[in-house]
Amino acid sequence: MCKLNKNNSFLAIIEITNCYKKEFFYMGNMSKELLREYIKEQNSSSIGRFKRNV
Repeated sequence: MCKLNKNNSFLAIIEITNCYKKEFFYMGNMSKELLREYIKEQNSSSIGRFKRNV
């Protein structure tokens, strides 16, 4: 089942590790560069744990 991570009111990143391999979809007006920065800042989040496990 897909997990939905809402880490702030501006951004919702859908983590679909169990649905598709190594793919993230994002909602809102988020450029790829901002998304990269956001993921870097969320090292302790489930996204960070997933990235380390890949």
